[in-house]
Amino acid sequence: MVKAGKFLRSLSPLGPIFGKELRSTSRRRRTYYLRFFYIGALLLVMLFCYAEVSSDIRHVGSVARRAQKLAELGAVFFAVFAFFSLAAMAIAGPVLTATAINSERLHKTLPVLLMTPINAWQIVAGKLFSRLLIALTLLGLSLPVLAIVRLLGGVEIEQMFGVIGVCVSVALFTAALGLLLSTVVSRAYAVILLAYVILGFIYFFIPLCIGMIIAAVGPTSGPTWRSWEAMLMQIAAVGHPLMAIFMLAGPDRAAYKLPSWEWCALIHSGLAALLTMLAALSLRRVARREAESAGTAPAPTPLSYLPPPEPSVTPLLPNSSSLLPPPPLTGALPVRSTSRSVSDNPVLWRETRRPLFLRRWQSLAAACVVVAFLLFIYGLMSANHVLTEPQAQIPFAFIFCGMLNVLACVLSGTAIAQEKESDTWTLLLATPLTARRIVVGKMLGIFRRLAPLCAVIVVHFFVFYLGGAINGTTLLIILYLTFTTNFIWVVTGLFFSLRIRRVTFAVMLNLAGPLVLYILPLLVLAIIFSSTPNEKVIEVVGLYCPYPYMVSAIAHDNSIYHRSLSVPVFGTVEEGQFLVFVICAGLAHLAVSAGILYGIVRHFDRLVERAPQERALQSRVEGLLPTPG
Repeated sequence: MVKAGKFLRSLSPLGPIFGKELRSTSRRRRTYYLRFFYIGALLLVMLFCYAEVSSDIRHVGSVARRAQKLAELGAVFFAVFAFFSLAAMAIAGPVLTATAINSERLHKTLPVLLMTPINAWQIVAGKLFSRLLIALTLLGLSLPVLAIVRLLGGVEIEQMFGVIGVCVSVALFTAALGLLLSTVVSRAYAVILLAYVILGFIYFFIPLCIGMIIAAVGPTSGPTWRSWEAMLMQIAAVGHPLMAIFMLAGPDRAAYKLPSWEWCALIHSGLAALLTMLAALSLRRVARREAESAGTAPAPTPLSYLPPPEPSVTPLLPNSSSLLPPPPLTGALPVRSTSRSVSDNPVLWRETRRPLFLRRWQSLAAACVVVAFLLFIYGLMSANHVLTEPQAQIPFAFIFCGMLNVLACVLSGTAIAQEKESDTWTLLLATPLTARRIVVGKMLGIFRRLAPLCAVIVVHFFVFYLGGAINGTTLLIILYLTFTTNFIWVVTGLFFSLRIRRVTFAVMLNLAGPLVLYILPLLVLAIIFSSTPNEKVIEVVGLYCPYPYMVSAIAHDNSIYHRSLSVPVFGTVEEGQFLVFVICAGLAHLAVSAGILYGIVRHFDRLVERAPQERALQSRVEGLLPTPG
């Protein structure tokens, strides 16, 4: 009986690790910041929806019609809450658990933790549920919105429970995915990026490919098509959370019966349990492999920032036997030096030699996967006869710009914060390196890791330019806006990474940057000016946002229809004026980036609480030293 009790206690995820992680996370200020931003964003989106439909409610005369309008408003609020919560859980889940095991590995506490009586399951489950509680707290804080929805009417209790169940299961699945990747991958930014790639592949790439395959080889009408459509909709309702949420909160329902939301929640919960068990099984194996590799090859130390020391010269004593002539060399081979020369900027030397992937086979595998995906998409587009259509480049422009945006936010958000978590930042600050060398070295290292994706973007659009799908002007506009508008997220990521100690919070703040810059002003202006004659003011955001310019350039320069270049607020303009707006939009991002970068370098010592570097005194001292030779 005692053994059975111990066995059951060992299976409980609410062990000492859960208690420790729960206490540490609840005391952090970033937890309260995250709650504030989440609730503020949700209320702002709902206020935008209310501003769009409030004018219709005010002009309704009859009581019955007014009650119907309020019920419609409640359904709109419920749909906004459902889709917003689903997106937030899917985005926040991998970020919350990205450093669950990495933090123990960086602080050298993972071997000590594995030597305790706590088993691997309790370690992994405690990490998972303590981080997951943060996401569930966000859902709990947004429950008063459902009370307002219930008061307005139009939504049943079953639908509310269904939306909450699907969001909780998605948060559990994404957090378990980030936990498993954190167990096998050592870098936090790699965990976040891999998790987003896997989620994008499951939720977007696979449904897109299935739809394109059916459109290319399957029937488009008739009873066969209806049976195919019904089967695909049933599969999507079971496995895709977006479809389950649409069934619960969407305005239009399918004409045929689909599985309920419980199947989707059950599948995601089962996958989360499977991923958690895999993480528990691989934890000790990965730790043992790292210990064996550390024993055979020395791990990189913080001294990698410094140049290799010069060989010391041992003085010879007069009566030493070393004064004897050396024995003759008999076929000795010359010894090859293994040292490498380091430039006078060791941070730049180190950062520009850090690739996106640790090993060469990982880089080759990632390159092969990306090329295979692109060729597969090209083949599907060719089968659907849309490969040479200029309009088909609009989704590519949006996807590539968004991918570069996410990669820049994640890499820059972990550039310095990872140094702080691994306790190498203090040693770096103790060196006589100036702020400019540290910041510029980190920034150029981020550009080095962004180079593979930039090369893929350039090659893709250049191939379609050679094929005649787009012209040279459109090619330059797309590349110019894609690169210049994403430069700002590298700089803001450096700032957040410099000011914030934890990787997860720095990455989340940097990922929220595009939403704050592009979506937040749009919502605020729409709330203020939606019911006024000055509705054109809402389009001010489009003057610096790159996406409207890309759509207008692709639709104008490469089509015989709709040949009109449109600029937000100003409407239709000439080609020269359009190019001026495009150049100004890119230069505005570069100017803001330069201002932020200048502020970081100028106030670097104050931000990191380091004594100012007296470069003038150092140069004077160097001038007093005698010149060698």
